[in-house]
Amino acid sequence: MRLKEFYGRVRGVFFHTKKYFKSAKREKGIRQALKYLVIFTFFFLLFTTYYYLANINEVFREIGETTGLEFIEIPLTPLVFIAFFLFLLVFLVLFAFVRYWATHLIVRMFKKNARYEDTYKALSYSVAPGYLGGPFLLASFLLIPFLGRTWAWFLFIPSIATYIGFELYSVYLRSKALSLVQGLGFWKALLCIYVLGFAVFMLFVIIIYAVILIIVLLILFVIGMF
Repeated sequence: MRLKEFYGRVRGVFFHTKKYFKSAKREKGIRQALKYLVIFTFFFLLFTTYYYLANINEVFREIGETTGLEFIEIPLTPLVFIAFFLFLLVFLVLFAFVRYWATHLIVRMFKKNARYEDTYKALSYSVAPGYLGGPFLLASFLLIPFLGRTWAWFLFIPSIATYIGFELYSVYLRSKALSLVQGLGFWKALLCIYVLGFAVFMLFVIIIYAVILIIVLLILFVIGMF
């Protein structure tokens, strides 16, 4: 996707929402929506990968303290950063298929002939506000330890306000996009994404995290034996 085309799509999503999503529905397949999602995921991870790495080390430390196994710290080197960045990029893009599928299951309760690719396009093209707001929140948490208490509040409050603003707009934009491409009412679309669809998605997340936790514990147990 060329820069000019990408910019045109972003402008269409934000400023010509109704017209853009009606035209997006006529796109064949999900190729363009997938490219759009990859670009915004790439941008989001530029600001958040370090934070995720630090959190993983903290999780490993807590598991080690709880189980008595030796704690293994992931070194925060450029090579590790790049490897983890690429892993997260692939993981989040693939995980989006699951998240959107959970929403689509609920969409089909209201519209039997709804197509998954339309749900995918609506949610991928409306991903921008959420991914733009995330870095503001994480930046405040990462920078606060290096600032004095007074300066920390000057940074933290605007960051939180910006993040909340982006997230509220994300709720509106995703619901509006889904309502346009699937021919649903706005409130039905909101229900599909953030209530029933979210409940189904969280069930998937719990199952996946449980499997990952079991694998991590098994790895730490095997390492501890040697």
